[in-house]
Amino acid sequence: MLTNELLNRTKEKIGTNKEVDLARKLGIAQTRLSNYRSGLRKPDEEACFLIAEIIEEEPAAVIATVNIEAAKEPKKAEFWREKAKKYAASAGIISALLA
Repeated sequence: MLTNELLNRTKEKIGTNKEVDLARKLGIAQTRLSNYRSGLRKPDEEACFLIAEIIEEEPAAVIATVNIEAAKEPKKAEFWREKAKKYAASAGIISALLA
């Protein structure tokens, strides 16, 4: 899952392997983080901006990447994939995930 990869990279960047530390850094409850990981919820724009800052990516690329998985239709998923590619840093995490 792309969202889980973003969250894992964020955790690496903040230098922890604990979910509680990641949740604190994002300013969310651990249950919300668990919901992100399971796909019950997607990170909101605020969380996407925080993730983007930490992993040094464009916020638009993070938002688009999260929306790829949330898309219910293949056409919408492809729309978000193209946006993620457009805004991702050329040598960044998202470019590697979408390759």
